[in-house]
Amino acid sequence: MTASTPKPYQFRFDALSSADELTARIDSTIDGDWFDDIHGLPAWRRAMTLHFAHEILAELGGAP
Repeated sequence: MTASTPKPYQFRFDALSSADELTARIDSTIDGDWFDDIHGLPAWRRAMTLHFAHEILAELGGAP
């Protein structure tokens, strides 16, 4: 993750996780370190990051 945070974060998993596990991992790793600027508030950046992460998870898991 790079666009929503001041520094890049890389996530590695041994297997596909659940959506809840993915959310918890993102939240615990980033720990509130979201950009806060005129292009978006931290809450919006977190919400969009989680949205796209869950979309990617669904695609990797074969969901339609």
